[in-house]
Amino acid sequence: MNLFGVLKYKKMAEDFVRNSGIPFTIIRPGRLTDGPYTSYDLNTLVKATAGERRAVEIGQGDKLVGEASRLVVAEACIQALDIESTQGKIYEISSVKGEGPGSHQQKWKQLFAAAESN
Repeated sequence: MNLFGVLKYKKMAEDFVRNSGIPFTIIRPGRLTDGPYTSYDLNTLVKATAGERRAVEIGQGDKLVGEASRLVVAEACIQALDIESTQGKIYEISSVKGEGPGSHQQKWKQLFAAAESN
């Protein structure tokens, strides 16, 4: 999983952010799905869909595995900005088949809170 030392540099970046003194929330997604897969395809991002994988699993630590829809990850990042309890925390996220929270803030609050209690 650490091809070319990528995880080493991600860890270094997380440590830098955590020690910077600025407010932060770190979202660690599983393997990203829903394209784009190259910079050439970047313009197609707005056309991406999460398909049937809209339900969200959130955890803390370094044990969650799976895939994550880019749209679900983007929504998680946006929601975390407005949910004060996520500040200073690190979350792992994956998306699975099923209905997800969409942009409903109360549902996201519940998902983030449940991750903290596990």
